[in-house]
Amino acid sequence: MAQEKGSHRFEWEHIKKNGEHFFAEVMLTPIGFAGKTLIHVVWTDITERKRMDAQMKQFEAIVNSSDDAIISKALDGTVTSWNPGAEAIFGYTADEILGRAIKHLLPADRQNEEDYILEKIKQGEKFDHYETVRIRKDGTTIYISATISPIYDENGQVIGASKIARDITERKKYEEELSKLSLSVEQSLNSVIITNLDAEIEYVNKRFTEITGYSREEAIGQNPRILKSNRTPKAVYDDLWATLTQGKAWRGEFINQRKDGSEFDEWAQIIPLRNPAGAVTHYVAVKEDITEKKRNEEELARYREHLEELVTVRTNELEKAKQAAEVANQSKSTFLAI
Repeated sequence: MAQEKGSHRFEWEHIKKNGEHFFAEVMLTPIGFAGKTLIHVVWTDITERKRMDAQMKQFEAIVNSSDDAIISKALDGTVTSWNPGAEAIFGYTADEILGRAIKHLLPADRQNEEDYILEKIKQGEKFDHYETVRIRKDGTTIYISATISPIYDENGQVIGASKIARDITERKKYEEELSKLSLSVEQSLNSVIITNLDAEIEYVNKRFTEITGYSREEAIGQNPRILKSNRTPKAVYDDLWATLTQGKAWRGEFINQRKDGSEFDEWAQIIPLRNPAGAVTHYVAVKEDITEKKRNEEELARYREHLEELVTVRTNELEKAKQAAEVANQSKSTFLAI
């Protein structure tokens, strides 16, 4: 074959004396000498190259199959590589973005951010889980978390940057919603307590500390019975646990005791908290201090009772006066008839 084509190159797997496999590239070249054709053989060990090729193919497979955006860019911010994950996240194909400035993805108010990143990269610094905002091809804003690292040449000089970016838009939305919920609970006018299934307090809000006098640190890990005054009937607690153990919400009143020993009345709603699988993991109590409300109701009841007594007394007085007037009228009539 070498004689027909002039030369022939092929790869061959060999076995060393010790049984180790290695790869060689063989070049066969015909050479005319003294009226004869000789075959010149050049044999090159390519085991390391084959190993590196295999690693490169594996790396390419990982990059191309990753859901994360894997991007490389030059030190001037020009995009030099763009995987399918980047296309899915940002909406641009490789053909549309390669050779363009990465700043194309940045919002107008963050254009200076890329200059800052590249300056740090040139100094050999790395960014881990850097959260920021980018613009998709369709104009929508997304949140990303990026790890950005310097790319070095064989001389150790920084020649670019690699970026692995993950779309965290949904996570950020969830965190924002969670933050709103947390703030609403923390700033609620009602006290909120969360316990585990062993009735150990894991969370109390600010209102709880204001009403009870216990700090958050003092309450965490305690049982809610630290508020027990021994004036709430046992039947209330029996009904409470009988309801909760059935996985139902309970509502009722407690006469509780503050840290300083003073008593207060609470209206409570306690509900089982379930995980996505439906299993109860915690109990949440939302409680309202009704001490003033009950005091006002008692005062109003006393006032109403007093008013009713006054009305009764006045009614009796009027009835007596009426009877006296009727007696007087009868006496007058009798006197005139004589």
